[in-house]
Amino acid sequence: MAQLALVEPAEAADIGNLLVRPADPANSEDSNVAIATKKLQLAWKQYQRTERYGLEFGQVCCELRDEFKSHPGASNKGKGFLPILEQNSIPESTAYWWMDRYEVSIGKKADNHRAMGTGENEWYTPQKYIDAARKAMGGIDLDPATSAKAQERIQAEKFFTKKQNGLEREWAGNVWLNPPYTQPDIDLFVKKMVKEVKAAHVSQAVLLTHNYTDTSWFHLAESCAALICFTRGRIKFVDAEDNECVPTQGQAFFYYGKDGTAFQESFASFGFIVSGVTTPR
Repeated sequence: MAQLALVEPAEAADIGNLLVRPADPANSEDSNVAIATKKLQLAWKQYQRTERYGLEFGQVCCELRDEFKSHPGASNKGKGFLPILEQNSIPESTAYWWMDRYEVSIGKKADNHRAMGTGENEWYTPQKYIDAARKAMGGIDLDPATSAKAQERIQAEKFFTKKQNGLEREWAGNVWLNPPYTQPDIDLFVKKMVKEVKAAHVSQAVLLTHNYTDTSWFHLAESCAALICFTRGRIKFVDAEDNECVPTQGQAFFYYGKDGTAFQESFASFGFIVSGVTTPR
């Protein structure tokens, strides 16, 4: 467990002590729930100061969820995992994201779509979305975060795999990007996209991510996007055997470029489209 910092000394001691304090079977249901809730409040406060402590935040979210699973009577008293998140103004998407990351990190569950970058254990974007992006931009010149298997569908003129590290390469032309979704990777790829767009190295781009509107990287991605398509329902990704794989959250397509007419025509059937609003275009 990382050393907790950036809080008052007394708070740091509280967080550290609570994070290593397991639930006591001898305690009442209410007592263990109260301890787990206090852990959550302190871990959330720490996470808001720095996202480096996302896994610790995910850990305490899992503990609180499991406490309610172990003592369903507590939920019957008007409490529950989701109500506590709401009471503490914690976005469900953030909580479930870091819970997933924590459980993957300890080997409790298998990784899901693009969570650890590219490779054979991936989910792939359905062909209709790739075709829509190609139509919207008039072609795909570059896919900077992909695999040879994914390129059987995408067929970009040029692509970079995890080994080639697209973050260190030059981007140009029409770019399709479905980045790895773990931190810090997604943050780094979004920053790279925004940098290349602002430098006019990228003519047009379509970026596919989960619709985590509460994250800093999502707001950064929006900051220079011309249009965003929020999907109706969740995208049914496919694995290497073409089996459908449905994530636990919805998705968003960002369009970068000067003329979004073709994007609107190509993506209108997938959801609703809004204009980027943070900065003038």
